[in-house]
Amino acid sequence: MTMQKTRLPDTFEDAVVKVMAELTADGCGQVIGKSASLIRQAADPDAEHQLNLKQGLQLDVAYVMATGKEPTILTAYRRQLSSVAAPKHEPCERTDRIATFAKEAGEGLSAYSLLKGEYVSHNDGAVALKELSELEDVIKLMKRDIETAMGIDPLKVVD
Repeated sequence: MTMQKTRLPDTFEDAVVKVMAELTADGCGQVIGKSASLIRQAADPDAEHQLNLKQGLQLDVAYVMATGKEPTILTAYRRQLSSVAAPKHEPCERTDRIATFAKEAGEGLSAYSLLKGEYVSHNDGAVALKELSELEDVIKLMKRDIETAMGIDPLKVVD
């Protein structure tokens, strides 16, 4: 049994692994007109090879069409770009972050649970979306806390 390499979330390698999980390496290769081996190399954080922008777009389109999910490569690109553009991150005490997470999760779940039936009023939907966005913000901060503690430099991730 081979041990799979751990990939950092929201990296290009992680995004390619997610696409391969749905389309297979052979399927991904067919989408971009390259070999499955090249796709596996693009998913390897230790390999030099990276997909070009056009190939990434082609894989994202195929992934979205096959799954209906958000495009993984675009998500990785956005995340890495936002890390570079963001101000220096100062982690807070983990207990404070956990308390904030619990508060926002409770408010998000409460607002979501109030939505009834197929039709959702604009006001109720807006409240639920706002609360869930605040939860997402806390999760992003938690991820940044971990990256900072690991010594991950956003500029190095982009190389």
